[in-house]
Amino acid sequence: MVWVGVLAVVLAFALSTPPHLDAATGTPSVDQPIVATYRADSITLTGSGFGSPSQSRAILFDFGSQTASVVAGSGLVDIWEPNRIELDIPWEVKTGELRVVVDGKASTPVELRVYEYEAFDIPISAGTNDRPLAVTVADDGTAWLNQEFHRELKAIAPSGEYQALGIPQASGPGIFASTTHGVLQTKTSVTGEDIHVDGQGRIWFSQGGASLYNGTLLNTSRIVRYDPDSADFACFNVPTDNATVMGVLVDHARNTLWYSEGNFFEGNAISALSLDSTLSNCHFDPHAGEERDEFCEGSLTSTCHLRFPLPNPNSVPAHLTLDGEGNVWFTEFWGNRIGMLRPEAGEVVEYPLPSAIAQSNAGQAVGSGPWELAFDSEGDLWINEFFDATVARLDTSLIEGGACDQLVQGENPCVEDVLVASDGSDYKTIHSLSIGSDELIWFAVTDTASNYSSASGSRLGFVSPSDAYSVVFLPQREDSKWFTGIAHDQWTGDIWVAGFDEHELSRLTLTEGATDGGQCASDPDLCDGVDTDGDGCTDAEEMGPDAQFGGRRDPANFWDFYDTPNAAGVRDGSIDLPNDILSVVLRLLSSDANGTANLNRYSDPMAPLPADPKAYHPAFDRTPAAAGRPAWETGPPDGQITLLDVVAVIMQYGHKCFSSAS
Repeated sequence: MVWVGVLAVVLAFALSTPPHLDAATGTPSVDQPIVATYRADSITLTGSGFGSPSQSRAILFDFGSQTASVVAGSGLVDIWEPNRIELDIPWEVKTGELRVVVDGKASTPVELRVYEYEAFDIPISAGTNDRPLAVTVADDGTAWLNQEFHRELKAIAPSGEYQALGIPQASGPGIFASTTHGVLQTKTSVTGEDIHVDGQGRIWFSQGGASLYNGTLLNTSRIVRYDPDSADFACFNVPTDNATVMGVLVDHARNTLWYSEGNFFEGNAISALSLDSTLSNCHFDPHAGEERDEFCEGSLTSTCHLRFPLPNPNSVPAHLTLDGEGNVWFTEFWGNRIGMLRPEAGEVVEYPLPSAIAQSNAGQAVGSGPWELAFDSEGDLWINEFFDATVARLDTSLIEGGACDQLVQGENPCVEDVLVASDGSDYKTIHSLSIGSDELIWFAVTDTASNYSSASGSRLGFVSPSDAYSVVFLPQREDSKWFTGIAHDQWTGDIWVAGFDEHELSRLTLTEGATDGGQCASDPDLCDGVDTDGDGCTDAEEMGPDAQFGGRRDPANFWDFYDTPNAAGVRDGSIDLPNDILSVVLRLLSSDANGTANLNRYSDPMAPLPADPKAYHPAFDRTPAAAGRPAWETGPPDGQITLLDVVAVIMQYGHKCFSSAS
């Protein structure tokens, strides 16, 4: 029989001794305690003792109850050097651990975090060029968005459903100034820097008008509240004209909404209004001589705003947060400082940041550009510095001793720069910072233009305090030019990221390795009719004891049943000679190793077959099984149909899934 001859050749090849490439000595060691990537995307490992490529060297992945491996010579590996490995992880690999194995010796396990990435379009509103800027996540998982150049409040539900809500405003020329395309009066708020959700599920956000405007046009910043339950807006207009509001902060203990106020006429301030009793006026019309809200004398009431002026007239306060004692902390974007307000005492204390490294005009003029800030569970304060492209940590335990009040030779002994992504001359920036329930400090480094008006690439990363403040980057995505706002869903752990130039809102979901807790093995009826991985075998069949009938397989691994499609694209549920073995043999040596095939290895394996029966198609390609494992325990395509693929399908000859076999 033909297939017997093929089997003999293949087995001879498989059992032959691979050429010896080098003799790596000692146990391999990986420098990183943690790495992160997107599904089926790249990782880079640095360390020592990796040796040169050979079949006795591999990356082993453990995730949930599953395992996968990539040998050093796989098409997934781009670089395998003694001190560096770069590869694309197999499609099925999820969050877990990895080890480098060299000649039977394994490195210490490295934590691997794998994220699904999903992007949602944010359509541009008519008459604007609104761009996603700040994001917050409500308890129901809805991501709410504030934008630059906006007239609407926008949201993405967990299902991906999009909505845009027009923000009410008085008729007439508009309450905001704009200097973007000439100086004009407009209904479009140029700045939309912050957004938060309160304990009642209401959305609070800023409409700051023109950025730090100091002209003669009216420029009325306001804070807006939207209640999703009642679908009602409430608007609170800042008492002073030309006050650019950037940050907003919900303070439930005081029933107060704090906001930062940058104003070249009246000076900078941290101000406040009542969460529930301040009077709303969404149709305020300063052009008609309508009177503005007033500032309070002493304590906050329903008819006024409370204002705390800052000592530095050019500091430009930006974002805000609360510490455990109720103090209001804020960044001074143009002051290169962090400030703290003790509201009951009316006291403002400032802490200088280290001297800026930015050599651009903006950075040289105003400093490092501290922007967002957040406390971790240990009470340390994390800050991103926009112009310096730095993530810094303020050790608040040292504050009472007075060591943090002054710089010493340009440094603050209380501040540690954990990540400096720029040399000061390359225009890299970091726009936002967010801390999730897992305590990772997320940020995005962006390559911006010299005037910060555009960007050419953005890369997400995080600091892991539990791993000695290790800094971890995810791969840069070709479709991501400028990440701005970042927010966490505290219930699911999902990370939402605003794509400024792409007009997108993206969601990162941490994958988890699948386990079934042995339920199918103990009671197959629990999995009857369920086919989790869609390979044609039910979960009950794959958890069964007999490989001849689909058993001893992984119900979450599509690639472990080698039933290939026939010319009509149909899988018949059984492994036979003409439909499966010979179809793989015909495609022997076809390749997508360089990404040049019409259907690349990441294509849907259910995609129609090419007209040429010898052409590459991912359904006929597998990643070889790890040594000592059954040949059918394979991973997704490695980009090359080799004799090892022929071995894998021959080893399954006669196997079938009785639920789908014809």
